[in-house]
Amino acid sequence: MAEKSILQQLVSGLRGSKPLTTVEQRCPAGLHLVDPKWTKCPYCDAEKNASERSSPVAPEPVKPLTSASRRATQVDNGQPPGAEVRPMSAAGSSPPGTPGARSHTIVDSLPSSTPSGERHVGGGRRLKGILTTFTWSRLGELYTIRDGRNYAGSGVVSADNNTPCEILVVEDGRMSSAHFLILCSGGRTIVSDNFSTNGTFVNGEQIDTRGIELPDNAVIEAGATVFTFQKILIANAASTPSGGGGGGREDSGGEGVVS
Repeated sequence: MAEKSILQQLVSGLRGSKPLTTVEQRCPAGLHLVDPKWTKCPYCDAEKNASERSSPVAPEPVKPLTSASRRATQVDNGQPPGAEVRPMSAAGSSPPGTPGARSHTIVDSLPSSTPSGERHVGGGRRLKGILTTFTWSRLGELYTIRDGRNYAGSGVVSADNNTPCEILVVEDGRMSSAHFLILCSGGRTIVSDNFSTNGTFVNGEQIDTRGIELPDNAVIEAGATVFTFQKILIANAASTPSGGGGGGREDSGGEGVVS
C-alpha cells in the first residue's frame, strides 16, 4: 500500500504541475525569430541589401537642346543643318537604316614604305617597251619597260635593297628571284641573264650575263614563262594630226609607236 501511495503521489504531482513555456523573441520589425543576444536582425539587413541591388537606377534627365548643341549634334551625326536631330545609339552612331547614319570611324594605317605595285607606274621614267605573257592567264598579262634597269623574276632584287622586280611573276616556281635584266640606256635595249638557275633564252638562243641587243618582237623564255617584247616608238611630227598640240620627235633614236 505504501508503494501504491507513493506512485499515486507521483502521478498526482505530474498532473498538477504547470506546463513548461518557451519564450520567443522577434526582430524589431516583428518578422523574424532572433536570438535574444543579437543586437540587430541579420535577416532584415540581408533583405534590405538585396532590394537595393535589384532596384533600377533612375535615368538622368534629358537636357533640352540649345541652338549651339543642336548644330553640334547634327554635324556629329552627319546630318545637314536644320534637319531633325536623330538619337544616337549606345555605340555612338546613328541607328542603323536611318539616312545619314555613320558607322564607326575606321583608321587605316598606311605603311611607310611605297607598295611594290606602284613601281610599275614608272616614277618619272620614260616608257620604252612592253612585255606580254599568256603563260599564267588566258587573258594575258602586261608589264611596262622603262628607262634604266628593269628586273624580271619571281621575287626581289638583292643587289637593290631587296626591291621587288619590275616584271614580277610570283606564280613561276622555276624562275629565279631576279632572273634577267632589261636595260634601256642611250637609245639601246640590252637584255642579260642575271645568274639565273635555269637560264634565259631569247628567240630560242641562251644568253649570258654579258647580254645582247633585244630585238623588237623578241620572244624571251625564263623559267616556265614566255614573254613577247615590243618596243614603243614616239610618233614624229609628220604623223601627228594638225592641231594635235605636240608629239614631235623627242628621242634621237627615232622611237615611235608600237610596231
